[in-house]
Amino acid sequence: MTHTEETLLQLIRAQSSCFDPIPTDLERSTTPIKGIRHIAFDVYGTLLSSGVGDIGNSAPADRGAALTSVLTEAGISDLPSSPELEELYRAEIQQSQAESSAQGAIKAEVEIRDVWRALVDKVGGNDSIPDAKIPEIALRFELAVNPVWPMPHLLGVLELLAMRFAPYTIVSNAQFFTPLLFPALTHKTLADLHFLESSCIWSYELREAKPSPRLFEKLIENLSETFKPAEILYVGNDMLNDISAAQKAGLRTALFAGDQRSLRLREDHPDCQGVEPDLVLTSLADLPKLV
Repeated sequence: MTHTEETLLQLIRAQSSCFDPIPTDLERSTTPIKGIRHIAFDVYGTLLSSGVGDIGNSAPADRGAALTSVLTEAGISDLPSSPELEELYRAEIQQSQAESSAQGAIKAEVEIRDVWRALVDKVGGNDSIPDAKIPEIALRFELAVNPVWPMPHLLGVLELLAMRFAPYTIVSNAQFFTPLLFPALTHKTLADLHFLESSCIWSYELREAKPSPRLFEKLIENLSETFKPAEILYVGNDMLNDISAAQKAGLRTALFAGDQRSLRLREDHPDCQGVEPDLVLTSLADLPKLV
């Protein structure tokens, strides 16, 4: 692990604290499904409780105060007002998404370090911020607007299922800091948690986000020598980004409905009409009983 990564791990630990998921009123499945040989997971709102239910740059919440605080702490003086900062941040996000779309992305994703580099250059004036400082600035902002914590039973469930289903994979809307959340908050690497890191799909690396089918197509390609799509169970909390998109790729699906903050039913979205997950989980602890 690099010095920068170790610094970021310590920052995550220092700025994170336990919070409990808020139960939902959905009923969990009781009938197991057969034929599953591999399990892939979403991260935000599924493996990790998320304050906004998704990656922070996707959240619509007011972020001006957090932007001001993070940039001031980084040593930038004479900043625009918080509302103006938020407009500038949104503009950089949109510009980065437009660049991804121009490269053919169906659902554009950003590389958040590039967004922050551009924003800092625009507002920094004479306050020079080196490239090496940008990841820390980006992470401080994310932790401020989107606190995360491991879902209850996470470690026990991954260990319990490992004999039958490990190594697991991940398909997640994510940024560079997302994989670091696991060693920071569980003190275990992704490999220790039985994830096959080389086959995990992170949206920022593809510059494409769910519900684009390309993330699931990439997962299927990575696993094609071992598993058929119908043998893969994908667990996620969003009926559009996770359940509908995974089903279109031929995967089986489990809707994680264990936290009101992150459960996205999308009942009015046309791509979710008539879509039903194979399983509904109200806790990660439900999963071993159903596969």
